Amino acid sequence: MNSIPQKQCRVCKQFFPATPEFFSIDKQVKAGIHNECKACQRMQSKIARQNRITIPPPEGALRKCTKCGGEFPATLEYFQSRKGTRDGLHYHCKPCANAAKHYKPHPAYLRQYYIDHAEKLRLRSSAYRKTHHTERKINERNRNARKKGINGKHTRQDIEKQYARQKGKCYYCSIKLGTGRYSYHVDHVIPLSRGGTNDPGNLVVTCPTCNMWKSAKLPHEWPQGGKLL
Repeated sequence: MNSIPQKQCRVCKQFFPATPEFFSIDKQVKAGIHNECKACQRMQSKIARQNRITIPPPEGALRKCTKCGGEFPATLEYFQSRKGTRDGLHYHCKPCANAAKHYKPHPAYLRQYYIDHAEKLRLRSSAYRKTHHTERKINERNRNARKKGINGKHTRQDIEKQYARQKGKCYYCSIKLGTGRYSYHVDHVIPLSRGGTNDPGNLVVTCPTCNMWKSAKLPHEWPQGGKLL
């Protein structure tokens, strides 16, 4: 059985089998394959794109979108910027480029995927709920505020800053709070149902007992908390 002939790459000087798996087809070469291996070709192409000089298009010039075929002014208003192209603009116009980013799988495919991977998805969801309790509660508060048409949102960093400002103590009863999963609650000082916002400035860290007892009351309606506006 004849062995596959070897060919040396003229760039990296390594020997590879003379097959299309390692060398590109090049009919202009006598052997019929390129003199550089595919890895070296990709590297040289990358270096050439990085070192390519960008020449801005002349004022008033038009550029044709390679996807929809439409012609638009060659400006950043109609095309996104892209490194490596001669004029620094993307090949597709902005509507075509944005449409490609928002690809949505077919609903039938998603339904079948959920059926085939039900156990895997259930375990993944269960693991996420256990390890991302804080993020889940934050997303829930932000989502509820959006549903009610209330402005404002907050992040985990906002809660951590408020916890540090309160020195780890309940805002109402000053009891020492822990850092565990159910050690403290986040309360809206002015409840959302009473005109409060979901901004970090309306949030405090409390013990579970105070948060449950305060409910939807304003601070001056709940003197047991010891906080007045």
